[in-house]
Order: sequence, then structure tokens, then C-alpha cells
Amino acid sequence: MGHYFVKRLVTLALDRKDKEREMASSLLSNFYAEVISADQMQKGFARLVESIDDLVLDVPDAVELLSLFIARGVVDDVLPPACTSRWAAGAPEGSNLAALKHKVDLHLAARHSAERMLRCWGSGAGQSYAETKERIAKVLAEYLDSYDVAEASRCLRSLGVPFFHHELVKQGVHDAMEQPTHTDHVLRLLKRYGQFVY
Repeated sequence: MGHYFVKRLVTLALDRKDKEREMASSLLSNFYAEVISADQMQKGFARLVESIDDLVLDVPDAVELLSLFIARGVVDDVLPPACTSRWAAGAPEGSNLAALKHKVDLHLAARHSAERMLRCWGSGAGQSYAETKERIAKVLAEYLDSYDVAEASRCLRSLGVPFFHHELVKQGVHDAMEQPTHTDHVLRLLKRYGQFVY
């Protein structure tokens, strides 16, 4: 069952932004061996490689993106370095599979490849939990200084973490309880932001 999770996670991440791709890569690295066995991890990536022609139909740059996921997996020690050679054995020249193998080989052979692969989704893509909480706290503090609802909403959306918006609610309610004078302003922000989200 673990291989299905790997395939599904990467497939969904292909059609997302770099931040979500970084989260997917980190999740796979953290789940390796303890939650998902090495065999299941390899099987999941093998299924992705087998479906590369279908993936390209939905995500035109799937070859490049999947090559980055595989190279990152090799750097994170969740995939063996020779995995693509095994998966792409006998791939016809000019096929998506041959292109995928070639791109993975290029990524891994590049100078400082380990460092590059650790940042393959961008330097700020992998925000930690603490960093995200801190950024949301700054947005809320800035709002409580200016009371500019539109600017606070724009800043929160620009963080690109819609799955973490509950943190704004939590921090806003906590602040309103600590500083009763902020209650009306926090409620106005939450009401306005709720209109944009839904």
C-alpha cells in the first residue's frame, strides 16, 4: 500500500507549486524506512516512471519534474542511484522514458549535485512549521498596527500555505483574548478573509 501513497503524492505534487513539491519531497524523506519501506518507495517511483507518458498529457513538464523528484530521492537516500537505469532499460531513443533517465543522470552528475537537489524546488520552498507560524504572526501583527484588511489578506495569500490558514484563526483568537481591544479588528479580518476563501 505504501507504493500507492508514494505514487499518489508525487502525482499530485507535479501539478502544484514548488512549495508543495518541497513538502512532498520532505515527507517522502521523513517517511522512508519507518513508515514506507525501501521496497515500497522504489515500487511507487517505478509506477510513476511506467506512467510517464500519461503524466506528460496532464502535466507537460512532467519529465523534468519527475526527474527532479527522483534525483532528490537519490540525494535523500530514499532511492538507489542506479534505479533509473533499471527502470528505463530498453527505453527507445527519443521516448519520454529515455528523456527522464537522461535528465536524472544530468542532475546527479552535475557539479554540487547534492546541494542543488536539496534546493531543487527553490531556496525558500521548504518553510518549516516554526517559520510558517512566525510569518503568519507577522502578518497578524502588521494588520493590528494598520487595520488594513485587504493588505493582510494579500500577505496571507502570498505565503502560499492555504492548508495552514487555521494558524491565523488560532493566533487571532489568542490575540483577541489577550488584548480585548483587538477583538473587533480580528473579527473583521477573519470575516473578510472568510469571504475570499469561500
